[in-house]
Amino acid sequence: MVLAKVGPDVSLDTHSEAVAKATAAMLDADPVVDRLAAVGLDLDRSRLRRLGRLTGRFHDTGKANPSWQTGVRTHNHPPHSHLSGLYAFGATADRDWLTPEEQLAIVVAIFHHHTGLTAQNMAPSNDLLGGVRSDPFDEAFTTNLEAAGFKPVSLTSRELQLLRENLEQYRSGSHPVVGTLTTLLYAALRQADQAVSRNETTTASPLPTLTREDIRLFDDLRPFQQTVQDDLQTRMLGIAGCGEGKTHTALQWADSRLAAGEIDRLVVAMPTQVTSNNLLVELTDDADGVQHLPPDATAVYHGSSRGFYRQRDERSVDTPLDAATARKWFQSPVTITTVDHVLATLVNGYRGASVARGNLLRAGVVFDEVHTYDDRLTGRITGALSRLSDAGVPWYVMTATLPDVIQSHHRLEPDVVHTSAGRLAPDEPARTPFEISVTEQALTATAVRDAREAVDAATVLVVKNTVRAAQELAQELAASTDGDVIYYSSEFPTVDRQHKEDRIRTALADDVDPDTPTYLVSTQVCELSLDLSADLLCTDLAPLDAVLQRAGRLHRRGVEPTPEACRAASDGCEQCRTGTAPASYECRVFDTLADGDQFLPYAESRDSTAWEILERSAAVLRRESAYDFAATMDWLDEVYATASIPGGAEFARCAEADALFGAPRAVHTEAQPGEPLPLRSGVSYRTPVFPATYELADGWSGTPAALWQEYHDCSRSPCGVTTDAWTACDDAFEIFADQYAVPVPEWWLHSDGSPVKQVGTLQIDGATIPGTQTVDVGYESTFGVR
Repeated sequence: MVLAKVGPDVSLDTHSEAVAKATAAMLDADPVVDRLAAVGLDLDRSRLRRLGRLTGRFHDTGKANPSWQTGVRTHNHPPHSHLSGLYAFGATADRDWLTPEEQLAIVVAIFHHHTGLTAQNMAPSNDLLGGVRSDPFDEAFTTNLEAAGFKPVSLTSRELQLLRENLEQYRSGSHPVVGTLTTLLYAALRQADQAVSRNETTTASPLPTLTREDIRLFDDLRPFQQTVQDDLQTRMLGIAGCGEGKTHTALQWADSRLAAGEIDRLVVAMPTQVTSNNLLVELTDDADGVQHLPPDATAVYHGSSRGFYRQRDERSVDTPLDAATARKWFQSPVTITTVDHVLATLVNGYRGASVARGNLLRAGVVFDEVHTYDDRLTGRITGALSRLSDAGVPWYVMTATLPDVIQSHHRLEPDVVHTSAGRLAPDEPARTPFEISVTEQALTATAVRDAREAVDAATVLVVKNTVRAAQELAQELAASTDGDVIYYSSEFPTVDRQHKEDRIRTALADDVDPDTPTYLVSTQVCELSLDLSADLLCTDLAPLDAVLQRAGRLHRRGVEPTPEACRAASDGCEQCRTGTAPASYECRVFDTLADGDQFLPYAESRDSTAWEILERSAAVLRRESAYDFAATMDWLDEVYATASIPGGAEFARCAEADALFGAPRAVHTEAQPGEPLPLRSGVSYRTPVFPATYELADGWSGTPAALWQEYHDCSRSPCGVTTDAWTACDDAFEIFADQYAVPVPEWWLHSDGSPVKQVGTLQIDGATIPGTQTVDVGYESTFGVR
């Protein structure tokens, strides 16, 4: 028997036939036809099945090499993918129905089915393929091929040279036709091969798909949702305020794209890991009476998603891969992830990106909270949208605040723009839920207490622009008020974050006693991760869109700025129907621009565009007396009239090149080696560290090494995490790090102005744990990193 695998033995014929059927099944889908049509390839599903079958059938023919057959028993066999690709090249030469582009796509997909689809892997001018100068299919090789059910082939030196030259010309420039077809064939082959290798009886597609029956929508739609429902298009931009149901419109849009046969999966790109986690819970729980998506068809993926699943003690959709890889590759019918992961997939931003890209091409992609990103990331997104449009991928961008300078960007070309009228119900007026005032003084504990007493607020949201300032103010408030003071930022480990967020949701409920008010002191992270509604907002001045997003957590479901007017205008605001409603709902902005020459983290000097934006933001807010959603569109245009959005063209070029034989990209400082393509500005990145000491919410305290020993009851001596060989202890440590490492700003580790003065590596039982970082500051669950 000519072998494909051992332990148990599987014949090359059996394995190849199963992979051929599974690959063909994966490509038998309308979205695949649609994406190929977008780049000018008119292929129907029948032809795609034939291409998939050839790719899967020939992918392991290089294993018929006698040297491979001899070495497989001792796990000392030579590479085979390049020989499989050469066989496919020879075996398809006489198939007149194949176009040259189709033949090349099959060959390249097979060449790379054990490597990434990047320029340096199996380059035609060197390495394995470059070393083949004569026909490799000698008599013994051919005998094995025939025994496994494959016809003999032969290649001349001239044919080999022509193939190398043909491949070489595709290693530079843009090749959307061959690139798209190759990516789809390659992704299908990689996943089919993985699935069959796990279960040799599998012949079905390993890729579960989303159906309209999986999506449950509300029967009664809010005004903005109805506006969207009346005109659902392939590429959309939706602009609506907080509480108007933008998330539900993403499901409406996905349902319409499924009905049109344009997608078979949904990918939602969120700003942060925390917002990704929260959205998964929101869509798969039935807290609002409707479970919008099935839990077993919906997954979340990001750098800490293993810890999230560990904490929830849940399994994702059953897949032939390990769960983390399956989620990373968008194998679930619905994947909620970070915007960084979507962008990194469109370029060669990580190992396996080209597999995930094949699945992403079949998806509808939703970008949420676009207004929260820095200029560089916003530019990268415009480049990504341009690339998705060129590839025929449907997309929907959702935002609460988006100035015209971005809306009219030449790379952002939606089929339709839906802008809310600012109403929560058809019979209600447009919302003016709070008043706005600006004062030229510092936001201190005294200023917060005075503001609260002025309106008799029961719940107060306080937002400072930096972590250190927020911590100091929270400590001052805790020492000077009888109220409940909660500090919240991104510098909390996963194990304490859920506890912290549960406490916040309870503390900011509608029935809080104003005699013992609740103060939530936060950084700009509150813009993103918590669905809450306060009576009063006290905030540092920030760019206008950031201030408006913070204010989205103020009187969230209200329509008028006083309880009396709100009750008269709406039946839907529970916040105004308690005995603890304030005299009025207010957003108080504290402007200290005149006090210094820096305004961190937004402007490093007065002589900068960022400073001008802050000045214009303050001027607009000072001029206006109340929030009005329609008016905010004009406010934003005024503030950002001269703003530029950098980085879009560069990203689009890289994404186009990476469709076939592109370079590896270093998309952030801890990414794989490669050509630099940072997605965010430097201050946006965070890195996990172990603080010197812990004081956790459950009462445990001690060093990270002691915490590991408490967490990991190890039967090994010494513990496997301290040895060179990979053990189950190392798997446990990865989960431990997801749960207990604290994400801190990356600049803390290499800046003179940082609270961190010393960075080291975690030591356990005298052994250094590679890849870890420790810092000489402590952590406690009340105020985070100290």
